[in-house]
Parts: sequence; structure tokens; C-alpha cells
Amino acid sequence: KATVSVLNCRRKAGSVPAAKMTTRAAFDIGSGMTKLQVAKVCRRTRKITEVLFAEERPVKFALDLKANADGRLSEAVQAEGMAVLRDQMAIARRHGTEEYAAVATEVFRLAKNGADFLGKVLQAHGLQVQLVSQQQEAELGYATAAGLSTFAESELISWDSGGGSFQIATRMNGGFETYMGKLGASIGTALCVTDVQKKTFNADTSPNPVSLAEVQRLREVYLSKLSAPPAWLTSHKTAVAVGGPNSIFNLASHLLGGAARYTPDDIWRLLERYAGQGDDVLRAASCAHTGSDPAAMVIPKLTLLFTVARHCEIETIHFVPACGSCAGVLVTESMYPAPAHAKM
Repeated sequence: KATVSVLNCRRKAGSVPAAKMTTRAAFDIGSGMTKLQVAKVCRRTRKITEVLFAEERPVKFALDLKANADGRLSEAVQAEGMAVLRDQMAIARRHGTEEYAAVATEVFRLAKNGADFLGKVLQAHGLQVQLVSQQQEAELGYATAAGLSTFAESELISWDSGGGSFQIATRMNGGFETYMGKLGASIGTALCVTDVQKKTFNADTSPNPVSLAEVQRLREVYLSKLSAPPAWLTSHKTAVAVGGPNSIFNLASHLLGGAARYTPDDIWRLLERYAGQGDDVLRAASCAHTGSDPAAMVIPKLTLLFTVARHCEIETIHFVPACGSCAGVLVTESMYPAPAHAKM
């Protein structure tokens, strides 16, 4: 059975008339983690009034895809993903879920059989999974940050970073602005092995120890894949970063003693401290919860966080724990066009 990271999941708001309430489940099937959040939601205000359950479980779809030259997800990772969803569907039912919604992200856009896997999910569980674009990912990440942070919308820039991609977003002049990249924790780990260390990559490969010189080369690889940041981003200086226990943001927070706010300089000091260390040291320092990402991903994650922040001239990162983009899904009415009838 897959290991589980359970988030802090009891949160209540004021009372709302029952007729306007519904119990929803939101699934965020990502490149490295499969997330579930079940909550009571007010349809009128589009607000979460009580979180009943939230968890994320590791399923390394992106690492698996990078390790397969045929561009397909292996049968093994598909079976693992289906088993996690079977467990999570049962959890959602036990919490009285009335409406179901699910999104799938970057790795399923890239894999030749990504859509086939989502079809299997529908057939096995009756769960219709929407394969969202990176733009939609950005909008859901923004909705999640808006719902969980205290920042006014006029000041909010959201940053969501997963296994296969990242999205930075804001609302300006009545429109929605984004800055996005096809870089994530899983992709970064593979690039560290293949493009920096010039080794063959498989899902179990660790690049550790990664020297500080290799960190610098990995930064150059990342930068080669990033476009120039827009003026609205470089002029703002602060980002609200949302993510779960295995996010790049939580990793930095944990290594900085639980800090909810930190700077690129703080991240660089972590890289100086942990570059050159082996799996054992990095595992002891970073793998603090059940279902933690492997030690192999620590340096690529920190390097990605530092590189994107510096590239975008972000001076302060405010980390807000979240269950992927589930909160954004839960309050997006278009994700729930009608009550779903998931298979029992």
C-alpha cells in the first residue's frame, strides 16, 4: 500500500444554511503526488466551510515517464496510481461525498498513454478526470492561494510548483496573467542526472552527492528552459507559494526550521549546506513525514526553487500549506456541473 501524508484537515467557518451546502471531493492527480481533499462547500459564496479530510500520496508518474524511452507510463506505475485512487475513492465515500471532481496535470499531457490511463480511471471508478491545460493549472493554483492566504487579490501573486511544471499567476486589470514553465521536482531530478552528471536515468537513480559546481550547472540547465519573466512579476517581489508536504516550498520551510517566509538567499545557504552530501544525510534532514519524496530530489528541488525565484526577481516567498490545487477545484463551480455518480 502506498504511504500517506495527511494534511491538517479540520477547519470550520461560520454556519451556512444546509440548502446551500454540499460535500465535495477534489482529486488532483499530479506528476508526483495524487491528492484528495473532501470538504463542505457553500455553493452561494463558493467558500470552503469545513475540511473533512485531506491527504497526498506519492505516485511518481513523471519519474516513471522520464525513465521510459517509449514515452509511455509503465504498467507498474499505472497500477500503483489506480490502487491509490481506489483507496481515496473509498475515503471520499466514507465522508459522505455528494459531488466529485478530478484534474490531471502535466505528465498526462506528455505521456502517449496519459489519456488512456484517465479513461481507465473513469471505467474503474466512475471518476471523470479533466486533463487540464497549464493555464488552467495556474488558475486553480491562484484560486487555492486566494482561498488560503490573507493577501488581498490586488496584491496576490500565486506560485504552484509540482513534479512536472510550475505556474505563477495574478489578476490584473480584469484579466489573468501567468508565467509558467515545464520544470518541476521530478523533471529537475532527471535533468540533474542526465544533463549535468551525464548518466543514464531510471526511476531509482539518485544524483547524490551533488557538488556545488553541479548545482551551478543545474541552474544553467534550468535557466535554458525558462523564458524571460514579465514586468508584472519582476516588479512585484513577493509570491504566495502553495503546496503540500512534498512541495519544493515545504522542503525549504522544513530545512529552515518551519519558516513560513523566506528568501532566495535563505535557499542558497541551504544549497551550500547540503551540496556534496549523500542520500543518508539528506534523508535524515529532509524526509520528516510518511510518504516523503526520496533524498534524490532534495538538491534538484532546492535548486529549482532558488533558480525560479532569482530569475523572476522574487525577494520573499510566503509558503501556505495546501493539498495541491484541491482547494481551488472545490470552489470552482464549473468543475462540478452536476452531482457525480462515482462507482461504489
